[in-house]
This record gives sequence, structure tokens and C-alpha cells, in this order.
Amino acid sequence: MSRTKDRKSKLLFLLPGLGYLVLLSIFPLFFSLYLVFCRWQAGSGGIQWVGLQNLIQLVKDERFHHALLMTLCYILLSVFFQMVLGTILALLLHSLRGRFSMVSRVLVSIPILLTPIGMAHIWRIMLDFNSGPVNYFLEALGLPRVMWLGGPLTAIFSIVMVDVWQWMPFVALYLYTALESQEMSVREAARVDGAGGWQMLHYIVLPLLSPYLSSILLLRLIDAIKIFDTIYILTSGGPGSATENITIYAYNAHFRTFNIGYMTAMGWVLVLLTNMVFMLVMRLMRRKGQSGKGE
Repeated sequence: MSRTKDRKSKLLFLLPGLGYLVLLSIFPLFFSLYLVFCRWQAGSGGIQWVGLQNLIQLVKDERFHHALLMTLCYILLSVFFQMVLGTILALLLHSLRGRFSMVSRVLVSIPILLTPIGMAHIWRIMLDFNSGPVNYFLEALGLPRVMWLGGPLTAIFSIVMVDVWQWMPFVALYLYTALESQEMSVREAARVDGAGGWQMLHYIVLPLLSPYLSSILLLRLIDAIKIFDTIYILTSGGPGSATENITIYAYNAHFRTFNIGYMTAMGWVLVLLTNMVFMLVMRLMRRKGQSGKGE
């Protein structure tokens, strides 16, 4: 009898958490899935079932195709440079010793501590064509001014540069921690066997870092897919629609008109894209792990 009371009391304590989960997680998830097949717009008289109309409109929407392409290009460029530069910076931090090493880690971590909105505002001022410090120093060096946020290619480059500047230190510090946790006996044995710096890096350091590289790659990919604030502050998707990714397009084109059904359809496309990236990276990690065990 006492055991039954204990079980009931445990369930009773779980009810607030379960209620929170249902109200703020499960219900919104299924309700948003329902809205994918509905039209819900201000002044339209409530929610109207339209079937596959939103999805068909997505397939025909050329601006959405451009936003999807922009999202993929941004992900590839930003995450690639974050991973490469972050790995190099982690190796440099790992090679430092003494107080300079601690000061360097503190300085490197500063961009991560800034909020993306505040950081984007700072960079927007710095990259201003007329009064920005970046163009001022270019002119001081005898170089022409650059429309960092006014041209299609330069705007994409600027957004990638700003995002890499903020999140590359996160990758570096994560990998630096992984490097510090590696056993030094493996490297010492390799040095005794006559391994050089490049051989040490290629055959020992990077293979031992591969699980950490895979996990941080997954985190940065997911974060890059859903970026909104940095792009919105810097360009708002402009010039034209050159830097308009899926999240910016959903806001610019449909959230302001309260076309919730179509916007929700785009949101679910973003969810599916994120899941596809997640499964792809996990599959590559699993294959690499199996090949490593086979060797």
C-alpha cells in the first residue's frame, strides 16, 4: 500500500513539469504543424483549411528558393571558416604557456560575451560607407572606400565575416579544452619515434580531436541555419534580397502581413533542413567511427 502511495506521490510531483511540457512544447509543435495546411491571416475571419496550398506556393515561390540558396551558402561559408580558423587558433592557444596564455584566452573570449544584436550594431557602424572606421583606415592607406553592406557580394562577405568574428572564438576555446585534455604520453611517444610537427598534427592531434570537431561542427551548423538577428541588424536581407535567408524572408515577406499559415510552412521547412543536416553529420560521424574501429 505504501509503495502505491509513493508512486502516486511521484506522479503528482511530475504533473507540473508535464503540464509545462505539454503547454509550451508539445501543443505548439502540433498546432504549428496544423497551421502548415491552413490560412490564418489578420482580418480573414479565423483559421481556414487550405490543404497543400501553402506547400505548393512554397514550391513556386522564387524568392523562397533564393532564400533557401542564400541560407545554404551562408552556412557553408560561415561554418567552414569558423572551423578552420577556430582550429588554428586553438592550436596557437595550446602552444602558449604562462600568464600570456591566460590573457590570450580572456581576450579571445570577448566576442562570445557580446550579444549578437549589440555586436551587429557595432559592426554596422564600423562598416558604414561614409563614416565607418573601416573605410577611414582604407582611405588612410590610399585604398578606395568599399560599400560593405551596399553590394550583394560585399554584404554577404560582411555578414559571414561578422559571424565568424563572433563565433570562431567559441570553436577555438572548445577545441582548446579538448587539446588540454589529451594525454601527453601519446605525443611524447611519437616524438621519441621521430615524428615531426606536421606528422604529429596529422596523425595524432587531429584524429584525437575528431569527435570534438564533429560535435562543435553540428552545433555551429544548427546555429547558422536559424540565424536572424545579425543579418537583420546589418542588412535586413538587403540590398534587395541578396542576403535574405529563410528566417529573414519569413519575417520580411509574411510576418508583417500576419500570413501565419505560410510563415509556419517556411518554419517547418527550416526544421526539416535542420534535421537533415543533423542526420547527415551524425551519419558521417558514425561511419568515421566504424572505419576507425575497423582500422
